[in-house]
Amino acid sequence: MHDRLATCLCVLVLLFSPLAAWSADTYSANPLAPSLADDLLITIQDNHFALTGIPSNAGLIQGGGITLSGEGTNPAAQFRIGSQSKTFTGTVILKMIDQGYFKLTDTLGALQQKYGVDLGMAALPAGAESITVKQLLNMSSRIPNYMAGTRTGSTSTLWDEWIAASYQALTPTVTHAELAALGLTAGYPQIPNPPFQGSYSNTNAVILSLIGEAAYAAETGTTKTFAQILDELVFTPAGLTGTYLAMDPSSAGIIPGSESGQTITDMDPTIPWTSGAVVSTLEDQLKWIEILKTNILPGGGQLLS
Repeated sequence: MHDRLATCLCVLVLLFSPLAAWSADTYSANPLAPSLADDLLITIQDNHFALTGIPSNAGLIQGGGITLSGEGTNPAAQFRIGSQSKTFTGTVILKMIDQGYFKLTDTLGALQQKYGVDLGMAALPAGAESITVKQLLNMSSRIPNYMAGTRTGSTSTLWDEWIAASYQALTPTVTHAELAALGLTAGYPQIPNPPFQGSYSNTNAVILSLIGEAAYAAETGTTKTFAQILDELVFTPAGLTGTYLAMDPSSAGIIPGSESGQTITDMDPTIPWTSGAVVSTLEDQLKWIEILKTNILPGGGQLLS
């Protein structure tokens, strides 16, 4: 079951959240696994455009107009991978299930009560208490995307606020618990997007991460950020040495990107957080795809039991 869920997480994010910008350029041979790298990235772009009718929204430029997977790309160069981050967040949750922290069938209401998870609101909206961990993982929870929510005192959605701020920190600042609350109050339950019996929403990843942090602290007696939990349970065992969850806006050493027509250098990671703030390399991403496919870690052990 865990293998199938991990695969579903990977496929879902590949379909909706590409690594590179839509381009009419001819994709040249990549120095790392040429056919795999190029075919993967072109598929991501094509699927995103076919499903949404809009270009990919995370452009990555190596210089001279050359896009990722283009000729001359350095496979060890770091870039923001956007919603590919969700494959790592979901895997951490599955690892925690493996280790007995909670179960796929545990509900949001029960886990909030058990671990004192701060979701930024006094009470969950009616019905949300019955959402299961599995539904959060496969995005069938019907919780709206917090990006569509509007903060108190604002007349714009969070997404529009962030664009207007050029992807820097907002004033007043946003907490991760507030992100969860924005999603839960932005029209839950959301109407499913057929044929999928759910809807793509960043809020699922954020709520799972808040549960993960609270459960880890309660069960181990040690408080860690989700970035530290990711490193412990996934990045280090998988040998992903160029991959991390960004905790500050610095773009040092990161390939510049673009979003909604704006060039991105520094970017505040608070808003995307575990739904989209991971930094990685093409080399690590290809390694990660192989691990998800085989369930085998570099040392020979299993990623998930």
